Amino acid sequence: MEHEGAAAAGLRGHIDFFGYHAGAGGFIFGGWVSHAAAEAIPHCELILGFAERDVRGRGVAAFYPREGLGKLGVGMVLFVPAPERPAGEFFSVTTREHGGRLAVTPTREVRECDEMALAPLLAPLLRDARPPLPRHLVRRLLPDRERPRYTGASTLDSLTDKVMLAIDLAIACPPDGIALIGWLLSDPGVVTGLRLIGGERNAEIDLARTVRVARLGAVEEIGRTAGFEDPRCGFIAFAADALSPGAELHLEVLTASGEVAYHPVPAPRLRGMTAVRHLLDNCDAQFADLAPAFDSVLGPAVTRLAAARLRTKPQVTRIDFGTAPDSPGATLVVPLYGRLDYLEPQLALFAHDPAMRDAELLYVLDEPQRRREAEDLCGSLHARLALPFSLLMLDRNLGFAPASNVGLAAARGATLCFLNSDVFPLANGWLPALTARLAADERLGIVGPLLLREDGTVQHEGMTFHRLPRYGNWFFSHHAREGLLPEGAGLAPAAAVTGACMVLPTALARTLGGFDEGYLIGDFEDSDLCLRARAAGFTCAVDHDVRLCHLGRRSQAAPEERWRMNLVLFNAWVHHARWADTLAGMAP
Repeated sequence: MEHEGAAAAGLRGHIDFFGYHAGAGGFIFGGWVSHAAAEAIPHCELILGFAERDVRGRGVAAFYPREGLGKLGVGMVLFVPAPERPAGEFFSVTTREHGGRLAVTPTREVRECDEMALAPLLAPLLRDARPPLPRHLVRRLLPDRERPRYTGASTLDSLTDKVMLAIDLAIACPPDGIALIGWLLSDPGVVTGLRLIGGERNAEIDLARTVRVARLGAVEEIGRTAGFEDPRCGFIAFAADALSPGAELHLEVLTASGEVAYHPVPAPRLRGMTAVRHLLDNCDAQFADLAPAFDSVLGPAVTRLAAARLRTKPQVTRIDFGTAPDSPGATLVVPLYGRLDYLEPQLALFAHDPAMRDAELLYVLDEPQRRREAEDLCGSLHARLALPFSLLMLDRNLGFAPASNVGLAAARGATLCFLNSDVFPLANGWLPALTARLAADERLGIVGPLLLREDGTVQHEGMTFHRLPRYGNWFFSHHAREGLLPEGAGLAPAAAVTGACMVLPTALARTLGGFDEGYLIGDFEDSDLCLRARAAGFTCAVDHDVRLCHLGRRSQAAPEERWRMNLVLFNAWVHHARWADTLAGMAP
């Protein structure tokens, strides 16, 4: 069939049979095309038209003399890679390159074949085809007697060259990605291909793009018996669009000698932060290895896990202790996690500040297992201090950004203060003073106080940003003059201020969408919010005349483990990808 100049270019053809071949990872088409089309196809991006959606990709074609065509054209076998087969009727193979539109359409008697039926159809056609299809593709399309189909058991022992492989953990990364943690031992160059297959989906695992990790136990307990010594035989791999619901997974291993073996993959398990923790706890990359590890594997895997974790909104239970002002001037949002013992001194200081009687106090409990403890403590504090406040309790732990955003959604004050539970005022009137700074300058979007340590030295007076070579050469925030005695007075501009205490108009916080929940636990959300405010035309500043004490990270009781450091690096990866160009222009 010819369309839009195809007649002049001689770009035409028909499909006699086609099928999806999961083992090869794509579609196979058999038919004929004109000589002009045969010259164009190897250089074109092809569009496979299906009723549900189109599939695009560059094909690999082989051509052979076909009886009955004469000078009209040649027979063709075409392979187009695709991770899965879309539903619906097949219409055509088209392209709009080389000056015309190639349209190869199905014949009336076109046959749709399953994977088993394709081999006998292809075998006689490929025998004399030129140029021949790549050897590895032919081996997948035409399995011989020495290459049995996967039956559920590992066949690595059948390989001539020794290959030792184990998959310790498979983690589903919704909607259809998967991460694999395991190890592989073989001589260099032996394994030339690794493909993950499940149902009608498949994905190539590029070993050069996996995260390599030390697995001394695998070497000492197993590998040395076969003469392998590589301690970094462990790997973490990620494949997108590779997981079909309920499909049994296995790996296809291709060796340099042309042999193929199979190895089962355990069913995916773990989810949420448990899955994130297992994934990140296995990585120790730094310097030049860090960016590729996050770009190819850890970043996309954790991003999907984080999104799935937040897909269901949390259930929020609210208890009001006393009656808040009808029209509060400001709302304080304080997430609670790990250190409930800070609640009493913070509220006691608030109770002695007359200005706090005009504020709305919202404490957000992000630790549901401590709900009863928090309820009892809050009831006792209200009875003793007579200061109205509210407790918002989440049904699951979500992290700093989502917990803060729950408070933002409930806020009634015109001004909003995000505050950590380990920040304590050193004098009354601090909140009205910061609010007044916003009222005096409509361009000032976010203002923070000068935060001091217990010894009176500076903990925070604004952020700058610097690249750290050890950590991917990404930008990290730097707290200027940290550990020095405070100097200066008045309002000082800053690139960003800490979320430990920041004040901004509630309307602006809502316009910006609050803290970005794509960051996990509690790192970089504050600088991201400040940079978004700056991008919207606002400025940030620190008020040196308003001083509070910040104990610093004591509001969280998490140990400094490797997974936690890698979680910080995940947040840094997200932040750097979004703001690197902006920060490069701001760097001193």
